[in-house]
Amino acid sequence: MTTKLKNLRKYVETAKGCILENATYKVIHDLKEQGPYWSGTFERSWVGVAGNVSIPMIIAPPAEPPPVARTPKLITPPSVTRYQTGTSVSNYTIGNQTTYRAVAQDLVVGRIKGGGNETAGWDWYRGYLSSFFRSTLQATVTSVLKADPRVTKNFS
Repeated sequence: MTTKLKNLRKYVETAKGCILENATYKVIHDLKEQGPYWSGTFERSWVGVAGNVSIPMIIAPPAEPPPVARTPKLITPPSVTRYQTGTSVSNYTIGNQTTYRAVAQDLVVGRIKGGGNETAGWDWYRGYLSSFFRSTLQATVTSVLKADPRVTKNFS
């Protein structure tokens, strides 16, 4: 028995683009949930952009941050560039646009000062990348290949 692989290249490119877009969306959502949340500025400043680009640091901290962390966290929908079928996308770049992102991500010392004001655990960003990131990607691949209409509709 033989199988005709008509439009295989188009299918693979479409599947890859949809997987990248959906994975970017889910990873950003995870980062918003697990990251620090005081005024909401850092949470709202995550973006995902198609391609290998630099995410600019253009959002300053609030002039007068609230005296206590806002609760509960109000998680906003991730901002992700939509994949356009028929285009070739090899990756997405995820980043935070705040000027203080390195501190908020615990990439430099400064966020944990003691006194109980922490809204995310120490080293939360590296912890996410080393544990939950992989499972988020694996789950995304499966769900996109099974259910994303841009992949399933035209190639089944």
